[in-house]
Order: sequence, then structure tokens, then C-alpha cells
Amino acid sequence: MSRRRPGAARASGVPASARPGCPAGAGVVVRVMQLVQSREGLAPRPATVAFGEPEIEVLKHLAPTLEGKTEKQKNPHPAPSLAWAAWIIARLGGWKGYAKERKPGPITMSRGLKAFTNLCLGWHLARGQKDVCIH
Repeated sequence: MSRRRPGAARASGVPASARPGCPAGAGVVVRVMQLVQSREGLAPRPATVAFGEPEIEVLKHLAPTLEGKTEKQKNPHPAPSLAWAAWIIARLGGWKGYAKERKPGPITMSRGLKAFTNLCLGWHLARGQKDVCIH
């Protein structure tokens, strides 16, 4: 019987903090599911439901860099809606942005959210904020 250190990933690749019943991962899971459910923009909700004002500022600066040259690769949702943010996070997670392509799911959103979190840390460090905490 092998012993795992606390917080180590299980064989499934899910870290202990993201397992059901763990408060540390609950916020991430809720945020991922909010993004997945709002990706279509059917129920317009503001991005402030899942993101703070500093994060929305970073999203506004990221949006143009993730849009392609063609109209099909532009974010179709109004800024700063939750659907607009979900489109950006999905692009960061590896989704290509085409409507014909499969819609981004929880794994893509999770990957995008992780990349976005790292970008936010870098953004705030570059801007000289002193209250940035790196775990």
C-alpha cells in the first residue's frame, strides 16, 4: 500500500483540493461550472458574478489578443458579460473559437482558468501591486 502526501494527486489526476467535499476546490469547481453554463450567453449575466474588478480588467486586455482575424474567430458576446469572459477563458484553455467545433467543457474551462490565474498574477506583479500572493 503506497502512501500519498497530503494534497497529492490521485491516480485520476484530480488534486485533493479539487475533490468533492474539499472547501479549497469548491470555489474553483463553482467558477468552472458557471463558465460552462454561461458559454452560450442565453441568460445574460455580468462577469462580476464570477470575477472581481481587477480580473475583469485583465480580461479586457486579453480579449483582443485571443481574437482571430476573421469574424468567426471574434468574441460574439458583449463585454463584460459572463459569456464574454467564458469565451476568453475557453480560448486560454485551448478551444479554437469556431462555432462548428465542439463547445468548451469543464476540462477546457479548468485549463483556461488555471492559465488565466497565472496571467493575473503576472499582470499584478508587473503593475507593482504589493498584495500579490503566490501559492
